Amino acid sequence: MIIICKFVNNYNREEYYCQLVYILCYKEKYEGMGGRLGKSGLIMLYYGNGGFRMDNVILIGIQEYIRNDYLTPIMLLVTAVGNFGAIWLLMGGLLAISRRTREQGILSLVSILFCGGVGECIKHIVMRPRPFLQIPELTLLGPLPHSFSFPSGHTICAFALVFTIWRMRRGWIRIWLMAFAVVMAFSRLYLGAHYPTDVLAGLVLAYLGSTFIWCIRKKIVNVNGYGCQRN
Repeated sequence: MIIICKFVNNYNREEYYCQLVYILCYKEKYEGMGGRLGKSGLIMLYYGNGGFRMDNVILIGIQEYIRNDYLTPIMLLVTAVGNFGAIWLLMGGLLAISRRTREQGILSLVSILFCGGVGECIKHIVMRPRPFLQIPELTLLGPLPHSFSFPSGHTICAFALVFTIWRMRRGWIRIWLMAFAVVMAFSRLYLGAHYPTDVLAGLVLAYLGSTFIWCIRKKIVNVNGYGCQRN
């Protein structure tokens, strides 16, 4: 087995980032692996090594036709407040403080932590390199990420909360939250930190994970005690 690492110098910093880019096996071993994993396993291996040319086209299109001096600071700010799910955990915590919205807050926090944990596991299984390591023409904006690309953690945390709140509230608040989550997901593409399929996978994972938490909500919170109010 041969392991190749790519080193990137980010904006003349005396810091190098080593990320696993490819794991190459001899043909016989690879075919043997494919036989054990099946077609889905081979697809995951291909996807983890870059894959999907349309991803590249979309990112280059965003860089060439959408990036500008006015949007860039906004996108940097949006993505910064979403680091480690901070803004979404804060929202969930604030909801959990009030008895009136406690169930919403608790379920949102559990959903974020559950979906985020699953997402981190998938990152280390798939080990997809970041797009700026794979696309020579793409320029990364903002801090250098130190984790794998698939799926998008920002997207997972954002939509894990939004999908939970969407089931429990009415009115404009859930629409504003959905809009903010969409902007945050787009910011990851705008900055060149994720492929579109990373973001799409994060959205799907957040939906499935939040749905699972919703299905077992009675085991997580005392619904009769807190009440399930729709506002």
